[in-house]
Amino acid sequence: MATEITIQETISEVSVTDPDNLLVEVDGTQGPIGPQGVTGPTGPTGATGATGQSITGPTGADSTVTGPTGPTGSTGATGAAITGATGATGSTGATGSTGATGSTGATGPTGAQGDTGLQGIQGVTGSQGIQGIQGVQGAQGVTGPTGPTGVTGSTGATGNDATMTGPTGATGPTGVTGPQGSFGGATFEYNYTTGTSNVDPGSGNLAFNNLTLSSATVLYIDLLDINATDVSSFLDTIDDSTSQIKGTFKITEKADVNTYFYFSIIGTHQHSTNYFAVPVAYVSGAGTIVNNDDVYITFARTGDAGDQGPTGPAGPTGVTGPTGSTGPTGQDGFLGGTGPTGPTGPQGIQGIQGVQGTQGITGATGVQGETGVTGPTGPTGSTGSTGVTGTSAYTSSATAPSSPLNGDGWFNTETGKVYVYYTDVDGSQWVEVGAAPIGPTGPTGVTGATGPDVLSLNSQTGTTYTFALSDTGKFVELSNASAITATIPPNADVAFPVGTLLNFMQTGAGQVTIAAGSGVTLQAEGSKFKLKAQYAAGSCVKRATDTWVLFGNITSA
Repeated sequence: MATEITIQETISEVSVTDPDNLLVEVDGTQGPIGPQGVTGPTGPTGATGATGQSITGPTGADSTVTGPTGPTGSTGATGAAITGATGATGSTGATGSTGATGSTGATGPTGAQGDTGLQGIQGVTGSQGIQGIQGVQGAQGVTGPTGPTGVTGSTGATGNDATMTGPTGATGPTGVTGPQGSFGGATFEYNYTTGTSNVDPGSGNLAFNNLTLSSATVLYIDLLDINATDVSSFLDTIDDSTSQIKGTFKITEKADVNTYFYFSIIGTHQHSTNYFAVPVAYVSGAGTIVNNDDVYITFARTGDAGDQGPTGPAGPTGVTGPTGSTGPTGQDGFLGGTGPTGPTGPQGIQGIQGVQGTQGITGATGVQGETGVTGPTGPTGSTGSTGVTGTSAYTSSATAPSSPLNGDGWFNTETGKVYVYYTDVDGSQWVEVGAAPIGPTGPTGVTGATGPDVLSLNSQTGTTYTFALSDTGKFVELSNASAITATIPPNADVAFPVGTLLNFMQTGAGQVTIAAGSGVTLQAEGSKFKLKAQYAAGSCVKRATDTWVLFGNITSA
């Protein structure tokens, strides 16, 4: 039978009498837990324990304690085969039953693996050096220059006297209102008739080309007044003035002086055999006259345009304006460079390696070693150099300069405001930083004498043209080989003042037709809206918001 030996204490020698039937079961006592080593760097891997010897023997009794699985033991040596002597042949016996298969010998226990050395404590990493101090900010840019004081505007010249309202000019100083005077001039007595045709109204008679006198554009007046006095020598002179408005006349009812009408003579009259046809423009009036009313007609001829008067002396220099506001702050200097990184602190001392414990359960993780001493502070970075002061341009003008650079200045000579061109996160723009008040206006210079009326020309060569506000006071030349249409625009598009006079002429072969724009009423004697031929001229007077009167060398065909 097998011999079973249980070793519970340390023995130095065991005698075995039957090694082929020996089962050794060893219960080693657990070594004491080693003291907790300080965690250090990873120790070298422990050497692999030697493979335990496996001795194959007969099947032993089942162990009640499952041993740890060890590495596979080496194959036991093959037992010697001994052949017995041949016995005598016996009688054939009955076939015996098959013997039971012997059980497989138990696998030898795995040798214990060598213990892994404990990891040594890792040295503490030195702390990073303190970052260098930021460079000192660049010095502030120099103050921008003081904006110049705006110059005093010169006094505008006084326009020509006129009884007809011209285009609105710049507002001058308001003069003292004079007393209302009576209308004076050469007066003649006539009989008013209601004929509207361009014919002799008859001896002692006068008439207009429209029964509505506010719409009349031509006066027909006989050479003889109601007393049969020939006044043609005077009537010959009523259009002699070199001014644009030749004169003014007043029609007054003889029986009621509160019924009257004022007209301007706006062109050269036509002298027929016994009468004159005078181009006129209605100015104002009151009351109503009817056929065969006796009336007085009083003429006041406009004087010739005087020579250009000398320019009035310049007004005294205005008081110097206060000092302009301080220019904008210059741009910040460039940021100083970052100081160099401080040197790395020395590495902490490596912890000593813990003593390797005896075989047993793995000890708990050691307490982390203390943090190494912080390295010394790195040296302060050198101060950044002062940023370069930016250059700037300064402009005085009525409009903003083109292609400005950051920091440029602009003094608006019309408003007296000061701006700086500035770029930030929102983009680039002119920023108002102040205003330089303009000195008080000098006193008004002496009014020069009335100058001559000189019309500038506006030459147009297309087949269509629409009159513009800038045509006021000009002569529009219309020239093309084909027919031309010139349009009077509605007041909503071009707001000519009431009383505006537009002059035009046909200088090409193409006939010119004057057309009314949308909503415009264009009136003309006999519905004549075309210039007669090449070099014919005409005019239009605005007498209401969208009502114009055409007159001149015109025709209906």
